[in-house]
Amino acid sequence: MFDADEIKRIPEWLGKVFLSLEYDVIMDIVRRLSLAKEITRSADWQLYRVTQLRTYERDYKKLIQTFLGSTEKELDQMLREMLEKSYARDKRLYEAQGIPFVPLEENDQMLQLMDAVYRQTVDAAENITRTQIIVIRGPTKLTSETPVAYFQRKLNEATVEISTGVFDYNAAIKKTVSELASSGIRVVEGDKGRRWSIDVVARRAIMTGLAQLTGQVAQINAEKLGTDYFEVSAHPTARPSHAVWQGRVYSSAQLKTICGLGTGPGLCGWNCYHHYDAFIPGISKRKYTDEDLRDMLNKAQTVKEYGGKRYTMYEATQAMRAMERAMRRQELDIAALNAAGEDSNPVKIRRRETYKRYKDFAETFGLQEEIQRVTLGREVWKGN
Repeated sequence: MFDADEIKRIPEWLGKVFLSLEYDVIMDIVRRLSLAKEITRSADWQLYRVTQLRTYERDYKKLIQTFLGSTEKELDQMLREMLEKSYARDKRLYEAQGIPFVPLEENDQMLQLMDAVYRQTVDAAENITRTQIIVIRGPTKLTSETPVAYFQRKLNEATVEISTGVFDYNAAIKKTVSELASSGIRVVEGDKGRRWSIDVVARRAIMTGLAQLTGQVAQINAEKLGTDYFEVSAHPTARPSHAVWQGRVYSSAQLKTICGLGTGPGLCGWNCYHHYDAFIPGISKRKYTDEDLRDMLNKAQTVKEYGGKRYTMYEATQAMRAMERAMRRQELDIAALNAAGEDSNPVKIRRRETYKRYKDFAETFGLQEEIQRVTLGREVWKGN
């Protein structure tokens, strides 16, 4: 059975490649705009502007195509490895029941299942790139547009500002880069305009595919093994609504009525790290005792105070994820400002302050720092 930490590591690579795409898009805009610092005559600027407008959309589409090509290759490999591990986990139960265990490469049903989930997940990745936008933080509201539209608008604005003498080249570029660095690539999802960072949406897409894959493997194996029971995984930082049912054995009907399988807030739903495996009473052995589960539930329901706010353990983990996202955003701000030759020291100071609070928060709640979620972005940006 997979543990929660292992499940969380599964989509890590996808978050990294989406961060790489975000970096490439932003740095490409920064580099193109920064070239304007060397243009001194309005005629040259007009020529530069026309040329860049013509080439950026073509180059941007090429970047997306390259990204999707590498993503599909890695995704195919990852899903195959996941399926092999999930499928082989029940081999012992097949042997105990005296039922022939068909190797994965000979199991057409499993291979077709994997191909279906793979195609669905690839489609989700493509949809994410199609809805990719830049969110601009204005004085009073947020506005959004595609990277191509954003780049075109900033070139037009710079043309007016520079030609009318409102700003010189350096001031116009500095203003644009600062705006871009503090905004970044985002994805709009839902009809209420709620926004999530691109790597968060990517992780959610791959987790949905993996949950469906492992769940269907469990259902297929249970049917062949002649059992209607499943053991649900457990972890100590589960959200309170999941902590009450995790780690126990249920029938297929109870997975739906008790654990909420098939619903957004239930088992294998939104941001859920639980999964379930076929279980044969009298042969299978539970991974968690009732005492283990009571301890986990007590831990999940424990409330601590920090900074004037009260947190359950699950709420504390969500607060840490928010701080990790803030640090990733700050590191992208630093990278963009450095690429444009602008002062990034104020952002570096905020980055250090955020990490200090993050470290103190983790120690207060006895949670493990997951700074790799932050350095993930740093690895991407240093590699470019």
